[in-house]
Amino acid sequence: MNKTLGEAYSEIMDRVIEILKNECNEEGKLPEINRVIRGDRTRGVIKPPVLWVYQEQLTHEVITSRMEEWTLPLVLVAVYQSNDPEKGHINSTDIVDRARTIILRDRHLGGLSFVFDVKSGPFEPSSPLFSDKDGVYGAGAVLNIHFKIFRD
Repeated sequence: MNKTLGEAYSEIMDRVIEILKNECNEEGKLPEINRVIRGDRTRGVIKPPVLWVYQEQLTHEVITSRMEEWTLPLVLVAVYQSNDPEKGHINSTDIVDRARTIILRDRHLGGLSFVFDVKSGPFEPSSPLFSDKDGVYGAGAVLNIHFKIFRD
């Protein structure tokens, strides 16, 4: 299946957002999340707890005359607000861990035929660097999405 890098990127981001949003209900694994935010498309007031989803720079692994193999570092950040520092630390770390586990469940991201693997990357538990005077805590994880595109 031929597609541009931009098309593949958009499909991956849309699918990840969809997968996470489907878990943000009472029966899901992320019932406390108010909003899943695509980092490059956000407006308005953000009321924690929320999940941010954005990307780092894509890198190519293999490029031939017709095929390109890419890695998309997908960043998940859980933002949680609490006046209790221990609770803020624990909950923000737990939320991002559950979100990364949800995405890691399916190495093809729910049927994207051009995605061939999803692997863990760095994990950043909540730390004092992420807390602020308003009791907002953040924790992050990176997932490396590996995919191939073919050119005409």
